[in-house]
Amino acid sequence: MDIRDQIILQHAPLIACPKHGSSMPHMNEPAHRFIAAEDGLWLEVMRSWLHLRYPIATAEIPLPYGRMEAHIEYPFDAVQIEAFTRMFIQDARDALPNEAAACVIWNDTTCETEYRLLDPEQASPGAIRYHRPVLADHEALAIDLHSHGDLPAFWSPTDDEDDTGEVKLAIVVGEVNDNKPAVRIRLCALGLFIDLDSPL
Repeated sequence: MDIRDQIILQHAPLIACPKHGSSMPHMNEPAHRFIAAEDGLWLEVMRSWLHLRYPIATAEIPLPYGRMEAHIEYPFDAVQIEAFTRMFIQDARDALPNEAAACVIWNDTTCETEYRLLDPEQASPGAIRYHRPVLADHEALAIDLHSHGDLPAFWSPTDDEDDTGEVKLAIVVGEVNDNKPAVRIRLCALGLFIDLDSPL
C-alpha cells in the first residue's frame, strides 16, 4: 500500500461493524473513523465534549455487516444552550448594525464551559471576519455563534464553507432586534451538517 494511503487510513480509519458476537471497539481519544454497516457508511467522531455516530451514505443492497444506531451525545442541555444564545443575542444587539461572533470553549480538565465574545477584524451588516480564539491544550471549541444582524437566520454558502472540516455546534441568530430573534442551530462534523431544534 502506498505510504500516502497508509497515512489516510491512520487518520481516518475504515472498519466494519461486527455482525455476530463482538461489539464495536471503543474510541478512547479525539479522532474520527468511518464504519461499514448493514445499511451503508457511517461516520463516528469522538471529541472531549462529543460522541457522534451518524449515517452518511445508504447502501443500495444490504451489506454483510452489523447494524448501527444513530448516537449524538454532548454535555450541553437545552437550558445551557438557551443561556449561551441569550447572552449572544445581547452582544449581537450591541454590535448592530454589524454582525457579531462568539464562541463557547470546553475545558477538558474541569469539564466546564466559557463564553467568549470574539474580536472582529472586520464587521459589516452583511459579513464578519474575526480573530479565532487561541486555545490551550486542554481547551476545545464546542459552540460557534454568529449573527446576521436584521437579516433572517440562515446558513449561507460562506457559513457552509467555514463549517466544513470542523467539529462544533453552530448557532446563527437573525432578526436580532426583534422581540423574538430567529435562531438556527446545527451540529457540524467534518462536512456533515445535522439540524437541531432551536433552544428558543
